[in-house]
Amino acid sequence: MGKLQLGWILFPRYDEDYWSSLEAYKKIGYSGMESGEQLLTLKEGTPEENLARFREIGLKVIAVGANEVTRYDEKLIDEKIAQVKLLGADFACCYISSIIRPMMGEAPCTDDEFLQEIENLERSAERFAAAGVKLAYHNHNYEFIRKIHGISAYDQMVSRTSTLCFEPDVGWVTYAGEDPIALLERLEGRLVAVHFKDFIPGRMRTATLAPGVSYTIPDFTAVGSGVVNTFGVAQWAAEHGLTWGVVEQDGNRNLCSVDTLHCAYLNLKESGFAG
Repeated sequence: MGKLQLGWILFPRYDEDYWSSLEAYKKIGYSGMESGEQLLTLKEGTPEENLARFREIGLKVIAVGANEVTRYDEKLIDEKIAQVKLLGADFACCYISSIIRPMMGEAPCTDDEFLQEIENLERSAERFAAAGVKLAYHNHNYEFIRKIHGISAYDQMVSRTSTLCFEPDVGWVTYAGEDPIALLERLEGRLVAVHFKDFIPGRMRTATLAPGVSYTIPDFTAVGSGVVNTFGVAQWAAEHGLTWGVVEQDGNRNLCSVDTLHCAYLNLKESGFAG
């Protein structure tokens, strides 16, 4: 049995130095980064130069963000496929669907609107697959809370698709009142990676992801220091052959980004199944 390799997403924060942060994360022990498309749009350097610099640090692009696939657009899909191949990513991932609009302070989607998005996701996944690329969906908590025809939106997505893969965020799964291990077992064979996230129960706060972009979230804390079954998830993922565990924290709590990721890394390494 191998150990999970560890990566991150949503770091560095928008107000932190990019390259020195990446070098610090690598020094901690991290191997890869999700949302690797950011390397193509940095203010300084060409995409080729930035990708080369990224690889020189010793890092790998785990995935490319592909939120556009909730509407089926062959041109956009093909652009994302090209990004995955250019960056050498393992898969593409959709992180946002209409089901989470209330999280952003917007009106909920209709049942029909979300069911159409599921159809679009499956069609998109089929086009990705034809090019040799996996497309995955990353959840929040609303997919489990919202019921469509008496079934959770997440279960609707799982049952109505076969090519689409999944990247469960076990923090949001736990926050929704679900058992992350049970979910992983249900999704076996369709998993590309697992997102590690943790929180302190009973408290909420506002996270600022970028200037003018904020939303209300649970009181997230460094992975392994909250209530999520982090060790159990790491063990399951390693024993079932997953390659990547990705650390995510929507906003720093008391620690800076480097310390947050360091704490998470050590906690996951202490499990004996990652690092």
